[in-house]
Amino acid sequence: MFLVLTVAGCGEEAPYSGAADPGAAAFDTACSDCHATPADLAEAIDGANVTDRAAALDALLSMHYAPDPEIRAAIVAYLVTK
Repeated sequence: MFLVLTVAGCGEEAPYSGAADPGAAAFDTACSDCHATPADLAEAIDGANVTDRAAALDALLSMHYAPDPEIRAAIVAYLVTK
């Protein structure tokens, strides 16, 4: 008889890493219930350029339902392209 133990998180892939677009998958999971389209949400983010918009969005998301930096980075990368 063998006893097999599994450690949570050990050897698992990062969230959404298997998705074709991890940012799209993260948006669909974490944002789409309240924000109908990524383009509408992306337009609401102020910034003179992509870098400024990404920084503003990252700051917002860190306080708005996306505390995990990896998931937040995927959402930011996805939204600044919209």
